[in-house]
Amino acid sequence: MRIIKVYSLVVFCLLFISTTLVAQEKLTLQQAIEMALKNNYDINIVKNNAIIAANSNTLGMRECCQK
Repeated sequence: MRIIKVYSLVVFCLLFISTTLVAQEKLTLQQAIEMALKNNYDINIVKNNAIIAANSNTLGMRECCQK
């Protein structure tokens, strides 16, 4: 019974130490905003649509799609 208590205490200590060693880095407000803007899919979709529109705005496309 004493061995089980010692074993569980050792396991608990190892788990506690390992979780404190793998701490996340702290973000500043500026870093958080930059990360949010970079990973925002809506913004990426709008940027891609603007690139597509710019590429489609050629003389050939204007005459081809004119009604």
